[in-house]
Amino acid sequence: MLTYSDYFETKEAGNSYFAGANTPNGFEGEYENHISEDSFEKVYMIKGGSGTGKSTLIRRAAETGMRIGGEITYLLCSSDPDSLDGALIRKGERQIAVIDATAPHTMDPRYPGACGELVNCGEYWSAALLEKRRDEIVAKTKAKAVAYERAYKYLSGAGSIGRMQGRLGEYCADMEKLSAYLARLCELVGKRKGSGRITYCRTCAVSMKGAVRLSTFENAAYTVGVADCTYMAPLFYSLLAERLSSEGHWVLASRSPIYGICELSLPEKGISFVPCREGTSYAKRINLSRFADKERMRETKQKRIFSSKCQSSLTGGALESLSEAGEHHYRLENIYKEAMDFDSLTQRTQALCADIEKRLQ
Repeated sequence: MLTYSDYFETKEAGNSYFAGANTPNGFEGEYENHISEDSFEKVYMIKGGSGTGKSTLIRRAAETGMRIGGEITYLLCSSDPDSLDGALIRKGERQIAVIDATAPHTMDPRYPGACGELVNCGEYWSAALLEKRRDEIVAKTKAKAVAYERAYKYLSGAGSIGRMQGRLGEYCADMEKLSAYLARLCELVGKRKGSGRITYCRTCAVSMKGAVRLSTFENAAYTVGVADCTYMAPLFYSLLAERLSSEGHWVLASRSPIYGICELSLPEKGISFVPCREGTSYAKRINLSRFADKERMRETKQKRIFSSKCQSSLTGGALESLSEAGEHHYRLENIYKEAMDFDSLTQRTQALCADIEKRLQ
């Protein structure tokens, strides 16, 4: 029987998150959880259509930051995990962000010129060439939108099933045992002075290239593998996050694009709680079956089997639709690439990277 995390294939990644997610409610952006012009010295907001070189520009900026000794946080595209939506560069107390500010994660400067700066890749395309291919661009853009609309309808159904599975998990959980264990677990982690908080992020995405989970949290010094049982994992992570934050910890909670919290990290402690995956070693394993009421598990078995089949079918429908959207997307990319003056864009990229280096030296 599939659990909620079994649909995602793990992509090895360093300090990376998704900039948003395709969810049952449509696209949900996450920039506000990573970037604020109040705490960044400079935020470059890159505008332009598909294939105009935004991801490459962001990657060059990240390479510059890394070369001068900066720490890089990568924000990946939730529809194409191989494409960058942003790079956050930190060196000491100074931070610079370079992000794709085009729809669906549109962002405009809050403090224009003083912090936020627009970089328009559209300045380097040939409008005349694009106008000649207007009909094809319009057709592909509309077809892509239709495929996304269909994907979101499937994801809406998957979200409903996910909520139902979450309720089944809560019903099957022996809350007395689970609460007692969480109390002991938090004692081992220890308390911290001050106020705790929960920051939400995304390490999972339902994309044009499949359902993908980033291994970011597995890079912690102490990683705990959590084996799900009867869909109790979202409940476990949610209760654990609340307890840890109440005891002064900063908790990074990754939200599943389908339902609930899917993994946790304590950055200041170097501890993470992640879904168990075959062939991976963990400092500790927690099997949630120990907190399941056996009688209620037997009672709900057929419901769980049926919900798993429904979830698999709906998620599969969403992935098929997103794959179709990808075909139109990559065709649009090729059209725009053919119309771009990449030599001029490269010069603009070099100037931007030089400015980053000057600011962070």
